[in-house]
Amino acid sequence: MNVPMGGGYGGGGYAPVAGRVDFAWLSEAWTLFSARAGVWIGAFLLYSLIASVLWLLWSVPTGVLNTVQQTYVAILNHTVPSVRQQNPYYEFARTQGFTLLLTGVNAIFFAGFYRMALRQARGEAIGVGGIFYAFPQALPLAAVAVFTAGAIVLLEALALGLLHLTGIPGRQAVSLVSLIVAIPSIILQGLLMFAPLLVLDQRAGPTDAILGSARLLKGQSLMGILFYFIAALIGGLGILACGVGMLVTYPLFLISIAVGYLALTQPPLPAAYPPYPYAAPAPGVWPPPPGQSPYGQPPPPPAPGGSPPPQ
Repeated sequence: MNVPMGGGYGGGGYAPVAGRVDFAWLSEAWTLFSARAGVWIGAFLLYSLIASVLWLLWSVPTGVLNTVQQTYVAILNHTVPSVRQQNPYYEFARTQGFTLLLTGVNAIFFAGFYRMALRQARGEAIGVGGIFYAFPQALPLAAVAVFTAGAIVLLEALALGLLHLTGIPGRQAVSLVSLIVAIPSIILQGLLMFAPLLVLDQRAGPTDAILGSARLLKGQSLMGILFYFIAALIGGLGILACGVGMLVTYPLFLISIAVGYLALTQPPLPAAYPPYPYAAPAPGVWPPPPGQSPYGQPPPPPAPGGSPPPQ
């Protein structure tokens, strides 16, 4: 897979600078969101409803997903001695296993939001059902998400092990892990933020998408990570308004990443008006001197008969 590549970008009324991280992606995301706010809010409400149903299936003892959960717990209990099952490290392992599973499921729906953003930015129609756009590519999308989340879980496990060696009690160690791994997690997620879009838009496999995302930020990784952090911070601010604000802020977060993907993958646009080699005509001078301004002035038309104008 060759990166960067991809189509043009339009429909949003803004042309980001190709190949460069630009915080104006956030303002363009707001432009796209506000133009179809009803659709975006409706789509996020639909996603929230589906997520609630899945949570019920996960929580109700007779639910299908709960059966999967109990099977996982049974396997874990069988491999871990009962005396250790009250250990906070055991709780950590059990919780992270659930997290990886749910991350893979969520990634498919979030990719639907990415697809909606790509379509809208390109001037195509979008609808509330757009959250299902990514289902045909569910497996590679889930693989990318689980890889990212799994790498973070591995970092947490390593941090937990180091804290254990220092003699910090288990529960305190588990509480500290999230703080310790916060910065590495942001770095990893920032570098891989375009991977789902490469899967969606360029049919990349999981490995190519992961490597391609980092390649898109080559030479400007720090700015890309900083952009991701600010965008994610904005995305999470909606929870302060009793969660209702998430209907706006979280789609905004996802749209901004899609805008960034388009800006970094679109080919350079040709100049609409190449520089003209002539400056303004000077009295008694033919031909006019070379232009000094970016576009200059066209030369004066020749006199009838094709000869230069009289001096």
